[in-house]
Amino acid sequence: MRCRREVLPRTLKPKQPRKNCDVLRLKRPNVLPTGDFGIRMAMKKLYRKRKMPTPEQMAKIAKAWEPHRSVACWYLWRSLEAKP
Repeated sequence: MRCRREVLPRTLKPKQPRKNCDVLRLKRPNVLPTGDFGIRMAMKKLYRKRKMPTPEQMAKIAKAWEPHRSVACWYLWRSLEAKP
């Protein structure tokens, strides 16, 4: 799987999207990167929140995704690429 950088805002560091791809490549199925800006933005859009979710809110939402939180995060990243 390749990580594409062209869909990321310019303010992100290039190491952040690689972290999300590495989680899947290393076969770690239950990881939730709460500090990842893309995941936070996708959760904000998906759950129609006015503010960015805190790590605690993210963990509460993602509790239902266990033991496949890494896959759910991959889908969250992909949702940011979708055209409206």
